[in-house]
Amino acid sequence: MKPSEWHPEIGDIVPDFSAQATFGPLQFHEWSRGSWVYFCSHPAAFTPICTTEMVSLAKHQAEFDRRGIKVLALSADTAEDQWRWMQEMESTFGTHFSFPLVADPELSLSKRFGMYHRKESSERPIRRSFFIDPTLRLRMMFDYPMNIGRKTDEVLRVFDALIAADRLELGTPADWEDGEPYVVLPDETDEHATQRLHTRLARLMSYLRLVSPGKNAA
Repeated sequence: MKPSEWHPEIGDIVPDFSAQATFGPLQFHEWSRGSWVYFCSHPAAFTPICTTEMVSLAKHQAEFDRRGIKVLALSADTAEDQWRWMQEMESTFGTHFSFPLVADPELSLSKRFGMYHRKESSERPIRRSFFIDPTLRLRMMFDYPMNIGRKTDEVLRVFDALIAADRLELGTPADWEDGEPYVVLPDETDEHATQRLHTRLARLMSYLRLVSPGKNAA
């Protein structure tokens, strides 16, 4: 598959790739096998916003591990430069990096995965994020410009929503947090939802129904 042949869309199977990374050569499909993956790009090593993002991911590593998520970060730097940067971050912030930083100095992966936006920068990738499920299917993606850092808690919140929606076949409303009510989807009847989830639903509008199923539902 040539880079120009794929424009990432939710539901796509993510193609395989090989790259150099801080912990050695990485073959994506082999490395990710059987796991969820949070794959994100950032502009550059040794820059302020990217440093705060990578440190935040490292500090939340236990939360990613608990959810069975592998983290993978990409920038346009060499693996050697990112290794030096990683060591500097560990020394300065007292954190440990257990996820690989991928080198993309030729921007080939950035272009292939839509992480390169020419109108934002002609030299560096933007801040794009993917959630990829264990079947290698792209489940979520969102973009940030180069001068705005991501919030790791929001990344984890989105993952929790994906898992909950998959398990319960429900939707999550705006600002949803784990433990809060879900939205019944339009194609499910009240009767079917209450029988399937073993609980009542609250109808706020003809098309807005909330439900709080127990942990054993679905």
